[in-house]
Amino acid sequence: MSSLTAAVIQVKLKHEERWLKRRRTIASTYSAGFDDGPCRVPEHGELRENVYHKYVLRTSRRDALAAALRAAGIETHVHYPYVLHELPFMERYPNRLIDRGRAKRLTKEVISLPIHPFLTDQEVDRVVTTARKALDV
Repeated sequence: MSSLTAAVIQVKLKHEERWLKRRRTIASTYSAGFDDGPCRVPEHGELRENVYHKYVLRTSRRDALAAALRAAGIETHVHYPYVLHELPFMERYPNRLIDRGRAKRLTKEVISLPIHPFLTDQEVDRVVTTARKALDV
């Protein structure tokens, strides 16, 4: 690691707890906003602490949701667009037990919403409002 990289990390670490708390607040707002619609939100509970590096929503209407958010200037991403067994390196493992149907379905349903500690409450509310409208909730 270079000295410059170490210096940047040292500065960032001073803010990590605050940034983590903010990510969890945003995730909580997202989860509350989507729990009554045609979506599955990330699971969480007492025994799980998520850092919400990504906020991955599942919906069968993923493409329509992405288009509506994009039209509103809200960036989304599909972080998991491929099924593992379809990647070239997996050809050497033809007998791996993989639930291919479920995995394939998930690649068409997952979408990552913007989540970082610098989003304002208004921006988070705009994501939720725009998404709910796109999903007819």
